[in-house]
Amino acid sequence: MLEVAQSPTASSKKGDRYIFNETGVSNESLTHNLEFLLKVNVKLFASVRKFSRRDNLEINIEEGSIVKDLLSKIGIPQNEPLLVIVNESTQGKETPLQEGDTLCLFPIIAGG
Repeated sequence: MLEVAQSPTASSKKGDRYIFNETGVSNESLTHNLEFLLKVNVKLFASVRKFSRRDNLEINIEEGSIVKDLLSKIGIPQNEPLLVIVNESTQGKETPLQEGDTLCLFPIIAGG
């Protein structure tokens, strides 16, 4: 999960904001980019959970991103067969994301 947090260091100015990944390592300073990030909630179900240590994620992603971009950020391969639900509606991987969207990701299961 990516989080925006204050990071007091000797080289940072008071109030600088940084993004931290799950390992706690800062990816980049966000002081000038915060307004271009969307907060999206992601719920992973069944075998899709293998791509994250958590079932529910809160991801900050760049404005203008689509579902495919979010999947890459989580580490889900592009060829992974998924049922993508965005705000309770079935969508494709090319669907644009909006602030506050909730995505539910399910594996596609076939049987007979």
